[in-house]
Amino acid sequence: MKAGLSEIVVLLDRSGSMSSIADDAIGGFNAFVEEQKKVAGDAVLTLVQFDGQDPHEVVHDRVNLTEIPPLTDDTYRPRGSTPLYDALGWTLDHIGQALEKVPEEERPEVVIFAILTDGLENHSTEYTKDGVFKQVQRRQGKYNWKFIYLGANQDAMIEAANLGIRHDANAENVQTFLATAEGVKDTMDMSSRSATHYRTGKSA
Repeated sequence: MKAGLSEIVVLLDRSGSMSSIADDAIGGFNAFVEEQKKVAGDAVLTLVQFDGQDPHEVVHDRVNLTEIPPLTDDTYRPRGSTPLYDALGWTLDHIGQALEKVPEEERPEVVIFAILTDGLENHSTEYTKDGVFKQVQRRQGKYNWKFIYLGANQDAMIEAANLGIRHDANAENVQTFLATAEGVKDTMDMSSRSATHYRTGKSA
């Protein structure tokens, strides 16, 4: 593995219910990126947005963190329903297959997979809850991937567990947030601290 290299994946809900906090989601993502740029070591970032019209739109695909441009209202427009299983399952496969092609000595030390959603699954056709659960468990267990789950309008602890995501008290990697400007800001700040913990070993 390549010392100091992190792989960061952000799966961002773009369903219609995110409209009321769209600007906050944009600002929160941009702040997350800027904070991660300050962390020692290199990182590549993948951003995938999902909604009922496109369950896995890849905005950035393993791009050097320093080259990620700000998200804007042109690149993030909420619409449609919430195919969470399709988005998560496809993105897990996509990143896993990409890493399989990377020589062992060039692979990241840590893979951090963050999910932000304000609703529950309601539109998947390709992947099932059981299939996604097994994928997440395998990535955590065999490859030690680190997951961050941020959920509004739900009990994030329960929903994360339903997806196979283990709660890590040291990283505070599972957060329920209010679908408000302040709620989004707080949860994105927390997600950045969680990611920093996974990248550096320092407490969140």
